[in-house]
Amino acid sequence: MTDTFFTIAQVAERLQVSEKTVRRMLVSGELPGYKIGGQYRIKPAELEAWIAEQAIGKVPAAEGGNA
Repeated sequence: MTDTFFTIAQVAERLQVSEKTVRRMLVSGELPGYKIGGQYRIKPAELEAWIAEQAIGKVPAAEGGNA
């Protein structure tokens, strides 16, 4: 199997948040991940899917307003 995994530090860099925030999100189940040998790991494809899911339903305010 040739699956690669991101570390918490790599995910934090990708999301531009602290490692503490990533760890909290993993522990709470908000972010998908695996605990391997006592350390969390995240599959790149699952991280990208999670990022895409966050954009769903977040539509910018209507342009032009009500006329």
